[in-house]
Amino acid sequence: IGFCLNRVSVVLPLRTMPNKEKRKVVKKVVKKRKREPTDQESEVPVAKTKKVESEPKTPNAKAKPTKPKPKAKPKATAAPPTTVPKDPRAKDNSKDELDDLLNEPLTVGFSKNSGATSSPATAPQPTPASQNQKQQQDKKTQWEKRKEDVASLDASEQQRANNEMPTTPDGYHKLLVASPNSSYLWCQYIAFWVVKENFEKARQTAEKALQVINYRESGDIMNVWMAYMNLEALHGTMESLETIFKRAVQNVDDQLKVYQRFVDICAEKNKFGKAYPMLKQMVKKYSQKVQAWCIYYRFCAMHGTWNQAKGVAHSAMQALATSQQTQIQALESFAVIQMKLGNTEKGRNLFEGLVEKYPKKTDVWSVYIDQELALLRRQPQRPAKGSDAVRHLRSLFERVATLSLPPKTMAFFLTRFMQFEKEWGTESSCQEVMQRAESYVQSKCAE
Repeated sequence: IGFCLNRVSVVLPLRTMPNKEKRKVVKKVVKKRKREPTDQESEVPVAKTKKVESEPKTPNAKAKPTKPKPKAKPKATAAPPTTVPKDPRAKDNSKDELDDLLNEPLTVGFSKNSGATSSPATAPQPTPASQNQKQQQDKKTQWEKRKEDVASLDASEQQRANNEMPTTPDGYHKLLVASPNSSYLWCQYIAFWVVKENFEKARQTAEKALQVINYRESGDIMNVWMAYMNLEALHGTMESLETIFKRAVQNVDDQLKVYQRFVDICAEKNKFGKAYPMLKQMVKKYSQKVQAWCIYYRFCAMHGTWNQAKGVAHSAMQALATSQQTQIQALESFAVIQMKLGNTEKGRNLFEGLVEKYPKKTDVWSVYIDQELALLRRQPQRPAKGSDAVRHLRSLFERVATLSLPPKTMAFFLTRFMQFEKEWGTESSCQEVMQRAESYVQSKCAE
């Protein structure tokens, strides 16, 4: 067991010991107690004891082992008539001793002659009951803490669902722990520091957002870069803005969107000298992309002259000369830009040139009609049914109806024509559209 039985005193609960060690301790203690008889056993006459011990045993009787074996129970055999029975008190005492040893702590190490009455040398170890109680208390504490964290997160989510943003950094931290890839929360957190006029903290928050958001969330990363550029545009310098712009171009998928935002910021700050070189660099780098030429054309149409816009359109046609479809798409986009900016006549001229050169391009006709309808609905007052805009749009539908188009395409345009007449025309104009549809069906059936 690792200690001396004669001098060292240690209290060991037998129940916590392995079975092998337990048997060793029980054997040693029982053997020791047999050597030291109790007061009742000392009163037995010596002659009688010697007589019992010196009693000869018959050859049929099995010799009992000196050391008891706990594993194998002794088989019950009938004692021969010549054997003297043992004292029943000794048997009961040995049984009581084993029960006491198994059920109570064992005191080992005191010698009979030493007269030692001192306490054990080592402090008693904690019992399993106390250890289990401590573990249960720790588990309960951890569970309560976890419940509090879950409750706080639920409250934060409820606050977010009600469109109530936190008013403390801790509140934003809790929301961001639950949704680390949400660009909306990161942008709100940046705005929180901007309102507090702590711009350095806002920059640190933007950098943290770019590190935390997963690289697969390209849209959220783009939103954070846009917010970072807006922060530098409002509370930074032009040099810091250019630095953030160059970093953003290298770390986003849609680089043209970053270019567009940069030139818009330059236009807002009247830094046209910074915008034009960046636009030329953009169209040189992305010369085969219609979106790049549209950004350049839009900037010139808004902040430049008509001649500059015409020059951009001419350069675009030269750069996109390898694909006729791409050229048509670019001219169509330029016309839409002019219509949206309020240059109605310039936009119509571009569309008329397209439909005159490519009359079978139904997508161009559809976009042309959509822009005219949007122009009608943008009017501050509802135009009269006989106004110039309504007559021009009706003439577009009539021109499309005279084309030789497939049945499905013609049905699409005639349906839109009927909807337009119901909203902006009269009953007689609706009847005319019905007659056009019937005549088209009869002509197709005759073929």
